Amino acid sequence: QLRLPVPAQRQPSDPVCQAPNRFDKDAVKDIMFGWMTEEGSQAQDSRLIVIGDDRQTPLQRGALTAFRNYGVTVIPYSKLEERAPVELAA
Repeated sequence: QLRLPVPAQRQPSDPVCQAPNRFDKDAVKDIMFGWMTEEGSQAQDSRLIVIGDDRQTPLQRGALTAFRNYGVTVIPYSKLEERAPVELAA
């Protein structure tokens, strides 16, 4: 997994971005476990954003559904330029 850099002075309400090497149910499990155990991640305003690599194959529907069921924002790589500024500003 690639964890995007976050400023050292991250505020609890700042979004956390994850970009897993594989977008599957194992990635969901690993990311959600890490998210739920990360200090400050459960702050009321904190958000998790996952970037899914859809350059060669579509995002797996099961993983996409699982992330959405947890309320996680998923941005397909193909839409990153368009959606990242909007999602990170929210």
